[in-house]
Amino acid sequence: MTGKFKGFVSRLKQDFPNIISTHCFIHREALMIKSIPDELKNVLDLVIKMVNYIKSRALKTRILKKMCEEAGSRYEVLVLHTEIRWLSKGKVLNRFYEMKNELLQLFNNEDPNSDFVTQLNNPLWSAKLAYLADIFNHLNILNSNMQGKDENILSSSDKLNGFLRKINLWISHVEKKQLQMFPLTADVDPDGEVTSELIINHLIILKEKMTKYFPSLVINEYDWVRNPFAVTSDVISHLGLVEQEQLLELQSDRSLKLKFNELKLFQFWSFIKTEYPIITEIAINILLPFSTTYLCELGFSALTNIKNKKRERLLSVEQEMRVCLSSIPPRIELLCKQHQAHVSH
Repeated sequence: MTGKFKGFVSRLKQDFPNIISTHCFIHREALMIKSIPDELKNVLDLVIKMVNYIKSRALKTRILKKMCEEAGSRYEVLVLHTEIRWLSKGKVLNRFYEMKNELLQLFNNEDPNSDFVTQLNNPLWSAKLAYLADIFNHLNILNSNMQGKDENILSSSDKLNGFLRKINLWISHVEKKQLQMFPLTADVDPDGEVTSELIINHLIILKEKMTKYFPSLVINEYDWVRNPFAVTSDVISHLGLVEQEQLLELQSDRSLKLKFNELKLFQFWSFIKTEYPIITEIAINILLPFSTTYLCELGFSALTNIKNKKRERLLSVEQEMRVCLSSIPPRIELLCKQHQAHVSH
């Protein structure tokens, strides 16, 4: 798709050189977090191995559920890791950490000398597991925040810039052995003596990978798109003369300033398209590209729910998909009035 010479984007730019292309922000984040130190990767691999061991055996799953019920645990089943589901690692790790004691009891009853029992009894291994659960929870929050129908490149870039600044803040705190931002790790290693060096190394790697996969996060020159009434002439100096003139006229229109506070960003620029066509075209071209594949994933999820095994038959899904994905609410009462309940009535 994005090959430099033979990809779809490069072929398309041959005919439409001004087209804007971008790589899904969520996919890039998933690639970014794959690079972790071997010490943490071994912990993650073993966790997935334990989960697969339980989930692939129905008897083990039932025994674990019974043990959790007797212990009054918050959860009773493990979450299965799926590589294509971007949030799965964080959910697997958090659920595994919550059920760690029950899993230790289960594995200990089977074989007290197994590698599973040895690692679950190891304080250092547990501390690494706690940190993985914490950091992936932060990454899941970032991932979820970049999903939504109104998301654009500017808002997603802001969230990534904020996360990058938080990484710098976390590094400075961990260097002082302060782990408040990682609550599970702080419970296992309150003084930070065991995990601080490992955490710093991982955060530095995360920062480097973030710079690699998101090289163009400097978007200050687009501040006029977010709020055309709050920018100075220095910010718009990169625009042409005609664009600057239209933007200055727009800033002087006090009625449009009130309208800007009432409408969403994309709706506002569409509203003034007739009056300020040149500057509006530039703004819409910046806001129009999808920053993520969220809408595609939403369509896949809707199709999965429609085409389930409980359906008697399904000849076509086009109409059902239109209803599921439409933002227009159906007028159920009006539709019911237009149809007769029974032919005898």
